[in-house]
Amino acid sequence: MIVVDLKVGGLATAVALAHVRDAEAVALIRGEETWSAGRLHAAVHARAEELRADATTEAHMVRVDGGIGTIVELAAAAEAGRDALPLGPRLSDADAEMLVRAAAEDHGDGSLLVPSTGTSGPPHTRARGRLELRALLQLADVERRLGLPRDRPLLVLAPLDHGHGLSAVAAGLLRGLPVVLASRLDPSQQAALVARHRPGAVTGVPAQLAALDAAGGDWTGVEVVVSGSSPLPPGLRARITAAGPRVVDAYGTTETGTLTVDGRPVAGVRLRVDADGAIAARSPLGGRRELTLPDAARVERGRLTAPHRVDGRIDSGGETADPARLRAALEALPGVLAARVRVVEHTTLGAALAAEVEVDSSGPRDLASLRAALRGRVASAELPRSAVVRRAGDPPVVEEGGLDDATVAADASAAGLSRPAAPRTTRA
Repeated sequence: MIVVDLKVGGLATAVALAHVRDAEAVALIRGEETWSAGRLHAAVHARAEELRADATTEAHMVRVDGGIGTIVELAAAAEAGRDALPLGPRLSDADAEMLVRAAAEDHGDGSLLVPSTGTSGPPHTRARGRLELRALLQLADVERRLGLPRDRPLLVLAPLDHGHGLSAVAAGLLRGLPVVLASRLDPSQQAALVARHRPGAVTGVPAQLAALDAAGGDWTGVEVVVSGSSPLPPGLRARITAAGPRVVDAYGTTETGTLTVDGRPVAGVRLRVDADGAIAARSPLGGRRELTLPDAARVERGRLTAPHRVDGRIDSGGETADPARLRAALEALPGVLAARVRVVEHTTLGAALAAEVEVDSSGPRDLASLRAALRGRVASAELPRSAVVRRAGDPPVVEEGGLDDATVAADASAAGLSRPAAPRTTRA
């Protein structure tokens, strides 16, 4: 996961620096909207004044839709000294409510509360506080090793409720790059953005990069592709590299920031890998406390290789998915008599969950109705991609392979737009 300064107004600072550097320069692009640094700065300042006038210390909940308005709301909250919590459709309703409660107990100093889907525990917020010199050195080393081209657009595939996406946007603004917001779009739309804007760099999780590649994304002219938040399949790396770009693989967590770039630890990071492969990490961005990760890996010639989860959960397209939680949710559905969950390989996501259920006459009929019944009960990454539905007396309904990625992306987008607004939280 790429991490830059998102702490105590870090995003607002990036907006302000972009404005000071060149108010007329393009800062953000979303669809047909193109905002200059000056327009963005003015919008953030005006919204911050509105939030200050609200005279409350409540955390500012921001429903993420992938647009420029999300950046305005988050940066404005920081400028106004309000904590900000970005919430998107990838969370279950229960997880969203948990994060809202956690935000009510947090700092209240203008922190950006980056949601974690549980890389190092249950879903929680990670408050970004003041940066120490060592943390700045960690960030500077990450930036140096990523080698983002100057004066060319940065296309961001990762969502804005994800530390990866937020960090990439802040990095682009800090460097004065036009940032193309491409999250929560169909891969064919993202491929059209690559052709239209000819970015110097593209960043996203491997699943997004693979979907873009499969949709005919033209890598011609792209200098660097930054992958993070999920293991990078060697085949995908080889395909992109063969098309011309340099591919960089970043590994880390929301709690620790980026730990390695292409397997090599970044400045200030200390990694300990036990004989069984278990990883413990200490980093300046993580407060220099040692954190045991739910991953295991090997060390080969000084490089951390093949990190993978060992806590029973899986990585599915850069998101954490818990088979046990899906099974419990299935068993709680009306009409479901028994349920079984399997982990299956997925060409784009790396891994996904599949369900097998026994139902009575009132239970779900097929994969679509099963997913509809589960939506909001589990995270989006935990929705089954294939299913076997067995009803007594009838042949089983088998839907192996499940839904295509475009349908799933549309489902996620619809879920984000239709989910009711988060409750406002009040501090004691």
